[in-house]
Amino acid sequence: MSLGFSKTKYKVGTVTEVDYTMTYYNLLPKAGYFIMDNLVAGLEVLVSGYSEENTYYEGKWSESMLGVGPFIRYYYPLEKIYPFAEIETLFGRYMYKWPTSGSTNVEEKNNFFLIGVFLGAAVPLTDKVTFDIMAGYLYTSFSFSGEVYGEGEDYKEITGGVGIKMGFTVYLPTNF
Repeated sequence: MSLGFSKTKYKVGTVTEVDYTMTYYNLLPKAGYFIMDNLVAGLEVLVSGYSEENTYYEGKWSESMLGVGPFIRYYYPLEKIYPFAEIETLFGRYMYKWPTSGSTNVEEKNNFFLIGVFLGAAVPLTDKVTFDIMAGYLYTSFSFSGEVYGEGEDYKEITGGVGIKMGFTVYLPTNF
């Protein structure tokens, strides 16, 4: 999870040229079930957003992502640390809006696909809580349809790179 707010001003002498206000958030909760010893399968949800207002464009630019997908994680239990390998996929929607001249906004909604492969370690904090850290490779593909950059055909943006994730895992009892 992350949440942030910032304000940036650019000044030339005593005149403020451009004034930005930015807000962003990322939530990546996941829930899983041990389908056998040391093997967890479950679902992950992505809720992410960013907005920016500035005096130059006199409008608000925003983007958001909403996705869901399965993950599978295998633990190799040791005494004080639990190394693991994880594979995840997410399917979802990427939406963005930006101001244009006048009072109109341009809005786009497109699909995305993400796959990630990670190696990590879970460090027990209590009997039911671990701190997890993982590093791995992420591949993301965004699909755009129709008029993009003045062209009348479909467009695809592909991104790949290394990522690091950290978080906490809470293990709930299976007999409620």
